[in-house]
Amino acid sequence: LLNDALSEAGDDTALSGRARLKLGELLTDQKRWAELEAASEPLLTLEGQPEVERARGFVLYEDAMAAQSKAPEAAEAAIKALDALPESQGALLVAIAEIRANRGQDEAALAALDRLEGLTLPEEASERAMASRARVLDRLGRAEESAAAWKRLLDATGAETLSHQSALLALADLDRRGGAPDKALAAMI
Repeated sequence: LLNDALSEAGDDTALSGRARLKLGELLTDQKRWAELEAASEPLLTLEGQPEVERARGFVLYEDAMAAQSKAPEAAEAAIKALDALPESQGALLVAIAEIRANRGQDEAALAALDRLEGLTLPEEASERAMASRARVLDRLGRAEESAAAWKRLLDATGAETLSHQSALLALADLDRRGGAPDKALAAMI
């Protein structure tokens, strides 16, 4: 049925992208890696695709390549695909980092976030990147670096924003877990 959906999608890139992602998820569940590679590779450069969907396609493609012991080729193809999309490269890297972090691939998430160095990001993507970095560093047990990342987010956002409030809560939680419950409580009041 999904192959039929791909045929029906024709030139509709949004529909084609969503159909390929669904097909990719099904192929991943069935560990059909060569077919996943073929289904997900076009997602790397499909135009008109939201960054989150492009990132999901990127990660599916990486999975297919790694499962077939083609990891170096996957990295090369993925990097070429990213370089072909400079206008959205930053937002795409943030989305890839978030997907990797959600999968527990914290070091890989940090690697994607490190590639943001020197790129100009829209405000929303920049805030997501800072928050992702802080969360990943916290999960890796790097509390001081996590706190520094949360503080950078505080400095970059206004007090009325959700990002700012999230950073305050995260810092209070770090203080609580770090043995400073009074400091955490003071930050909350």
